[in-house]
Amino acid sequence: MIDASADDSVRMQSRREFKPPFRLETRAATDSTNIRFYYGDHLAILNWEVNPSELRMHHPATGQSVGIREMGH
Repeated sequence: MIDASADDSVRMQSRREFKPPFRLETRAATDSTNIRFYYGDHLAILNWEVNPSELRMHHPATGQSVGIREMGH
């Protein structure tokens, strides 16, 4: 299911359930920054607005952010 919200963000949600490990392949583009991938409470941000070359991961239990250099583009 694809959902477009009032803030111009678009979300795609599967009706199927997935459990790790799994592989997700996608082709995404933006005219700005922040391509966000959610899996349950997990969040990964590509092309982060503060540092586009850094991949940002947010730990669901602690909320701690981890940056992985040169993996965000």
